[in-house]
Amino acid sequence: MKNDTLKKEPLSTNEKDMETKENNYKNEGFRLMKMKDFCMEFKDEDTNPIIEHIIGEKNITLLSGDVDVGKTWVAIHLGLSIATGTPFFNTPVRKRKRVVMFQFELTNGEVRDRMIILSKTYGWTDNFQIKVIDEDAEIFVDAWQKIEETCVREGITDSVIIIDNLYTSTDKNISKNADLQVVIRHARRIVNKCNNSMILVGHHNKKQENEYPILDMEIIQGGRTLTANVNYILQLGRSSYGTDVRRGKITKARGGYCEIKDIPFMVHFDPDTGMFRRGVIITNEKAHTIEYDKRWEIEVAKDFANYQKDEIFDKARFWQYLTTKEGWERTDSNNTKVSRLLKTLVSWGIFKHPNPKNPHNSYQVDLKALASVIKEKK
Repeated sequence: MKNDTLKKEPLSTNEKDMETKENNYKNEGFRLMKMKDFCMEFKDEDTNPIIEHIIGEKNITLLSGDVDVGKTWVAIHLGLSIATGTPFFNTPVRKRKRVVMFQFELTNGEVRDRMIILSKTYGWTDNFQIKVIDEDAEIFVDAWQKIEETCVREGITDSVIIIDNLYTSTDKNISKNADLQVVIRHARRIVNKCNNSMILVGHHNKKQENEYPILDMEIIQGGRTLTANVNYILQLGRSSYGTDVRRGKITKARGGYCEIKDIPFMVHFDPDTGMFRRGVIITNEKAHTIEYDKRWEIEVAKDFANYQKDEIFDKARFWQYLTTKEGWERTDSNNTKVSRLLKTLVSWGIFKHPNPKNPHNSYQVDLKALASVIKEKK
């Protein structure tokens, strides 16, 4: 916020004494300032977001997710959106920024493969850079001093830094508050000293009652010590709807009202392009957290397979079976439900279309696929 009306007035004797004290405070790491002087000194500091509800100037965004949910994919996707000015999750990028990624988990070859796939959408841009880590460099050693030195030495300022990931970037035990606080302090120092924004890639706790937990800050590794000291949190979770579906949720967004905060939404993954596309909001997140082999659709398919075996059938035959079950009266709403059920089971590979000439009303149970889903877990 700029305000040209803010002008310093001549200092009185008492104010000069106060200024002397303020200079002494600088050596202690803080200053005591009058309100008007404070606003004047920082009148040019930009507080507008880079991407609304996702990342802001001199802010830290935590991108946290389940194991194998595609956190690195999304981090690169987000970085390339910022570097090229391309919308991310349907949200415009307000400012293009130089993006520098520090990678501490994947091999250089694995990162390269992701870059090549994503280049189909973003092209090649010099505005996205990667700090190459020596292949023989060890992980789980503290890299934060080197990150800071690199930013200072190579002039990485007014940029966005991606740290992938928090856990492997340090030898500190981030489950312990005292250790985690050291890392957070260093991250904040890099942000403030170099006028950068930062994207931290984090993890969800592994020990969950459900394989697909509801997305909430409480499941983030590092707990409140971490979540209280970042500005934005974007969480990603797997979905029992399929391997190409994820759940997304913004669980923290500072800087104003966020109309989608704590509202889960579908995220669709295209492995051919590496792109994650934001879909519609999820009205019942619990439906995405039921383990795949316990979903009611699978129970219906399993029972129907005993009834139909692998013989070809149509929607009328499927209806004939369903009407023998409680709650499946022939109503308009149930008819819509049956159509969706058939489409779902086909998309999951449990039902298939055996007749290509009439794919919309010709079905067959894939007994082999069904058996692989319902087999007992050892």
